[in-house]
Amino acid sequence: MTALLGRKLRRVGVQEGYLIGSIAHWCPGCGISHAFAIDKAMPAGERWTWDGDIKTPTFTPERNIAWGGEIDPKFKLYGAGRCHYSLTAGVLVFFDDCSHELRGHMVPLPDLPGHLLEMPIRGGQS
Repeated sequence: MTALLGRKLRRVGVQEGYLIGSIAHWCPGCGISHAFAIDKAMPAGERWTWDGDIKTPTFTPERNIAWGGEIDPKFKLYGAGRCHYSLTAGVLVFFDDCSHELRGHMVPLPDLPGHLLEMPIRGGQS
């Protein structure tokens, strides 16, 4: 069973650290993949809609990911960061509160890197 949805998106499962029914893409600002939960809400209730386009996808609403001290100052030893963006018509729009160098920029959604293009989906129930 393939997890790929074209060259830009892939379905991910619990073994990758995401909920079943999530769709991941590569973030050139963070250098890792981010995912949108579309089939089932995340524990805090977040859920996104996807237009079904695999070449120039749109997910709504925007995605706002924070970690470390950005969430709670007691975690500052783990660093702090935020990636806040929208993905509309295949373009990543990074908002000014991002902690990486692409904040304030618009970037075409890149292809997944080779290791994610070749990785099979691993799943299970979540």
